[in-house]
Amino acid sequence: NVFVTSALCLPSRASILTGLYPHRSGVIDNRARSIPEGVPTIADMLRDAGYDVAFFGKAHIKDLSKQNFDIFFGVEAAGANYYRPVLIESHHGVVKSKKQYHGYVDTIILERALKWLSERTDKPFCMFFWFIAPHAPFYRPRRLLDLYNGVPITKPSTFDEALKGYPGKPLAFKNAYNKIGTTVLGNDDPRSLEELVKDHMAGVEDNDEKVGTIMDHLEKAGQLVDTALILGSD
Repeated sequence: NVFVTSALCLPSRASILTGLYPHRSGVIDNRARSIPEGVPTIADMLRDAGYDVAFFGKAHIKDLSKQNFDIFFGVEAAGANYYRPVLIESHHGVVKSKKQYHGYVDTIILERALKWLSERTDKPFCMFFWFIAPHAPFYRPRRLLDLYNGVPITKPSTFDEALKGYPGKPLAFKNAYNKIGTTVLGNDDPRSLEELVKDHMAGVEDNDEKVGTIMDHLEKAGQLVDTALILGSD
């Protein structure tokens, strides 16, 4: 039961921030596009209403770190090196650093987000936390390496359509680059159905745990009852 304005990552994220359809914002594909100058975002509106506003994680929007967030800490690209990420930190649109960190990328970002939350006072705030995982190349945190070992993965009824040339499907199916097990792209190469599904599920498990960590932090601070949490995906 889902609804999506755009089936592509970058346009979807830009629509979430601006409230505009991709054809109105000009962000129509995944080719390193930025939100046009002068287009207000929900972050701008909340800040004008007196909120502190922060962004942590994967933006996949060019120059988002130059927007007027109290803090931006993450990446503008579609993904990051899972264990040696290069992360941008900016304050009110001014980039303070762009450096490499060591550790699981979403854990590093979470720790910085929790630090920011711990510094909040009575002023209202909005925090965007957009995970890197699950995204190619689907690395897991160390503690979840053996998650789903021995669990069978059911093969979808359409899985072998590739062997028949995708009968009745649009040409895009046949020409797609990231096919399971038969495509070598360099950083998006799931070699089997089982590998892809289990690594993806492990990434979502880590997402769930980290959302729980954020909720626990808010509860201990007495802020959870007054905080709206919106869960989404690109």
